[in-house]
Amino acid sequence: MAPRGRDLTTPQKETIMKMSESGMSSRKIGESMQISANTIQKFLKRNRANNNDENTGRSGRKRFSTDRDDRVLARLVKSNRRQSLVDITTEYNQRAPKQLSTRTVRRRLYDLGYKRCAVTKKITIGEKNRKARVDWCRGKRRWTVETDWCKIIFSDEMKVALGTDRKIYVWRKSDEKFNRDCLGVEDARSPRAGISAMFWGCLCIDGVGTITEVDGNINSAKYISVLDTNLWPVITKNFLNKPWILQEDNCPVHRSAMTTVWKTQQSIETLT
Repeated sequence: MAPRGRDLTTPQKETIMKMSESGMSSRKIGESMQISANTIQKFLKRNRANNNDENTGRSGRKRFSTDRDDRVLARLVKSNRRQSLVDITTEYNQRAPKQLSTRTVRRRLYDLGYKRCAVTKKITIGEKNRKARVDWCRGKRRWTVETDWCKIIFSDEMKVALGTDRKIYVWRKSDEKFNRDCLGVEDARSPRAGISAMFWGCLCIDGVGTITEVDGNINSAKYISVLDTNLWPVITKNFLNKPWILQEDNCPVHRSAMTTVWKTQQSIETLT
């Protein structure tokens, strides 16, 4: 197959220029090099017009949507960040006389700065909490496993969900990551998980302790009942006549007045 203009090699281009400068016609050059005369003519024309053999830039197809269309699309996105591209396109086409394709809507939204991103489920740690965590770690930097960490009973609660616990996507700009309507906050448009259950468990240096299901949402009374039923067997098994410290997070039920009084009565020391 004879090469097209953009497929000509550098040696071929140099040969064509030399033969043209010597007075040979495009037809003669084409016959000599076994390239179509039309390709030779287009190459020489570009070279004379632009002083190079590169194709000139083109304006491209005129944009179908207007600035007003872009503003309408932006309002549709902000009204419901979790809409799919098809839903946005359908709603726009129902309102406007001009019909846009999903490809056009996607391009216009991208040009406006909107992209389809997975929601951020948790806001990053604040400056105050970051400092508190660093100070806590510095205070424990000299602790060793043999003398300190071996005393700790690590405990926590965890919710296990079955059902629609899937990623949620929203249309947002790069600086809207932590906007409320761009976060994973449940509302009427975000289906809840079908089945969920909460569990409390603990472990220590000697192995996994007990694990138990918490009935419904946890409160101070339920948390005290969980500790009273499940913590003492771990202590009896692993810390008989040995010192121990219970580790908890800053969940409100862990620090409530009711829980604090009970732990004081039971002489339960917590990690601070």
